[in-house]
Amino acid sequence: MRSLERMVAILEAVAASREPLSVKRLAALVGLSTSTTWRIANELAAQGLLEQPSDRGGYRLGGRLLSIASTSSAQYEVLGVALSEMEALRDETGETVALHVRSVDRRICIAEVQSRQAVRRVVPIGLSLPLHVGATGLALVSALPEAERESYLSGLTLSASEDRALRANLKEVVARGWAYESNTWAKEVAGWAVPIQSAGELRAALSVSGPYLRWTQSAMRRCLPAGLTAAERIGIGIGRTWGR
Repeated sequence: MRSLERMVAILEAVAASREPLSVKRLAALVGLSTSTTWRIANELAAQGLLEQPSDRGGYRLGGRLLSIASTSSAQYEVLGVALSEMEALRDETGETVALHVRSVDRRICIAEVQSRQAVRRVVPIGLSLPLHVGATGLALVSALPEAERESYLSGLTLSASEDRALRANLKEVVARGWAYESNTWAKEVAGWAVPIQSAGELRAALSVSGPYLRWTQSAMRRCLPAGLTAAERIGIGIGRTWGR
């Protein structure tokens, strides 16, 4: 793993954690030695990209990185028009609403509105996963132009049976316009997701997820119209923003 890859891995691990990470825990997550992890983390901290809440505390994202992220998020006009719709959708469904965008062959969470229920799904901002993973990933891949979608699928390292299953799943998602999964890659979690498009281009995916015993398929279907409407409104809002 090259130096830059190590730095990115450490930053992603810290971003995905809900609490500061010790050097030992961070090293285990990124697969590096404790000494190497400590050195890189200290270098990142010196640049303000990581920080330690106390002398003996673990690492969390630094103020400089958060400032950069806040500034760059202005490039995602989708955020400006999505948050109010996400809050309304959270109130309608009672579950956690998240917004993901594509970044090459991965998907990244750029916004989350958590459920107010005591037991809820948490989707960390900055969470990065392979593009096709989960209902959100399927929604994103399904909305890609056919040639681009095929190029992505062909580049995956899957067994023949996995490839057939993924393609069959995507075919259904393309046909109905939304994706659904329950208790699969994220254990005891269920969710649906819809792509957000504007001017015929994929912009993001909107998801609603929660505990699978509560957020059942019937419950999701009841709330699906609200999600489809929210995605459409966000897409229209993006078009207006970019049209200014």
